[in-house]
Amino acid sequence: MEKKIVKKIDIHVHTIEEPDLLRPRGDTFATPEQLLAMYDQLGVEKAVLLPILSQEGGYDTNTNREILRIVRRWPDRFYWFCNVDPRAHQNAPGSDLVYLLEHYKKLGAKGVG
Repeated sequence: MEKKIVKKIDIHVHTIEEPDLLRPRGDTFATPEQLLAMYDQLGVEKAVLLPILSQEGGYDTNTNREILRIVRRWPDRFYWFCNVDPRAHQNAPGSDLVYLLEHYKKLGAKGVG
């Protein structure tokens, strides 16, 4: 019987190039290198990286630009979803954020997280 190979993709992960801010439990987000070492052990082929733009969502932030730099360094291992803060542009309900989404799509974002 032929062994079936299952591709593994981590669909939601945060990483940071230079961790410096400890979370209350004493750890930080993993660096891309740490993630890749773990993924190699687990057989994870790709991961979807998501930035954290707002302090409300965590203890540290990273930008779309930082995540894009990481993806460009390891394009065979990482995809990325951009993040657009809905409060951008006067925090108004009618704000048109499509141009931001189109910009990140042109840079290779596969979605919005």
